[in-house]
Amino acid sequence: MEQHTTTKQVITKFAIIYALANIGFTLVTYILEIYQNSALLTVLTIATNIAILFFGLKTRKNEIESGHLTYGQGVGTGIAIVAVGALILTAYTVIFNNYIDPDYMKNIMQSTKANMLEKGMTDEQIEGAMKMTEMFMNPVFNAFVTYFSSLFFGSLLTLLVAIFTRNNKLNSEVHA
Repeated sequence: MEQHTTTKQVITKFAIIYALANIGFTLVTYILEIYQNSALLTVLTIATNIAILFFGLKTRKNEIESGHLTYGQGVGTGIAIVAVGALILTAYTVIFNNYIDPDYMKNIMQSTKANMLEKGMTDEQIEGAMKMTEMFMNPVFNAFVTYFSSLFFGSLLTLLVAIFTRNNKLNSEVHA
């Protein structure tokens, strides 16, 4: 009996790859103690996420849709990949911050404070900024931000990638 790939299988496979890649990048920042944004790491993360989404949509296009994928199908599949992947990434983040290294957030706060001192900010400015930062460092808020920021940026990438993977049946029939 012939085995057929389903959209759910494609979404699951590429969501896991998406989550593992992003977990890998967070582990690199943790191991290298990069608490501030690294331009190179940001570019690598975006490029990797684009590649994962591209191959996920291309897999659906070729293995399920017989070489034809509309923009809407691509966007729907890409957003599903990102939503499931972001859920896995959020679960990892909660586990990491609560059990693996509960002091990680404190280290980020110390690094942030050191950068503010280097920039010559006054004690009052630093104290105000640190109070604001502390509000955002609670585990529930952090999980919320992790999920929705991953979903938001992943959705933006999906809108872009879907343009390059689409191949509407009507367009291909007209040009054939």
